Formats: sequence, C-alpha cells, structure tokens
Amino acid sequence: IVYEPVGNNTARVITAKEGRYKIMPDKNIVVFELAHGTFDEPRSAQSASFYKMNFDSYSVKVPLMDASAAAASKSISEMSFGELLDKADAMSRDIRGVDVRPIYNEFFKRITFALSVLVLTLVSVPLAVRLHRSEKAVNFALALGLFVFYYVLLAAGKAATLKGVMPAYVMTSLPNIVFGTAGLLLFLRMQRH
Repeated sequence: IVYEPVGNNTARVITAKEGRYKIMPDKNIVVFELAHGTFDEPRSAQSASFYKMNFDSYSVKVPLMDASAAAASKSISEMSFGELLDKADAMSRDIRGVDVRPIYNEFFKRITFALSVLVLTLVSVPLAVRLHRSEKAVNFALALGLFVFYYVLLAAGKAATLKGVMPAYVMTSLPNIVFGTAGLLLFLRMQRH
C-alpha cells in the first residue's frame, strides 16, 4: 500500500499484489516497482467518490532524505543526549552570542524526569506510612497536590533557565532538590517515631 500525494490535500491510494524497490543513491531516490494493483484517487478534496483504475505495472519514485538534513530537521525534543550536547557545542562555536539555554534545559529536564521516580517515592513512602488506608480521599488529594506542585516547580525552573536567572542544571533540578530534601526529612522524622 502506497499513499501518493496528488495535490489539494488529497492522496492517491495505490495497492499492489507485488512490489520491488531499488535504491538509486546517485539520483537520491528510491524507486518502487509495483505490479498487479489498483489506484483509488478522490475526484476532489471535498468529494466522497473515487476514481478507480487497475494497472499491471507502476513506478513510484520517493526522494531520499540526506542523513545530515534529517539530523538538522530534528526538533530539540527528538534529539538524543549526545545530539543535544553536540548541537549546543556547535551552535556556541559557530555563532557567538547564540542562546543555547533551551538545549541545555531539555538535556537537564530529561535527567530530572529520570530521577523523579526516586524522588517522588522518597516523599510518598513516609506519607503513605503516616496516613491510614481509610483516608483514601485524603491520600488521593495529597498525591494530586504533590504531582501539581512538582510540575509547577518544573515549569518555574524552565522559565528561570530560559530567562537566564540561573544555570539550567540548577533550575531544572529544582523539583528534585525540593522533593528530595523533603523526602529525606520525612524519612528521618519517621525513623525517630
């Protein structure tokens, strides 16, 4: 099955019983040779009716994307840790005064999210031990409140990072620092009782 754009926000649907492909790096394309199939193409963008046509053989040419172009077209959220650091390094070397704070914010935010499970567990266990099972509504409200407070701190850290108030590694770690400290204090208090 191949979806081939034909303009006006419509696509031709091509189905074939057989098919082969051939990569042509010199022309930067992939050619799909399809056999024994049909075309289904809308008559217009607004129409619910289709043209239908059978074929014995048909070729579809698809341009190859250059690997460097693919890497350049990635958004910050799609990049790996290494790509984020490479991009920040390349940007700060190539363009003086360029703002790389969003890249570092994304990098440290991922580390913060990875550690958030541990930090939230540090806070949750002493609270769960302290509250009784019969107080389910209180437990739910407390969990929801902690969740909201964590994300408010995360958003505040992001805003402070992007404004340049403090470095990204400090501000994106703010929720983990606050919750980790609170969790350790609650554990110490639990040990005393």
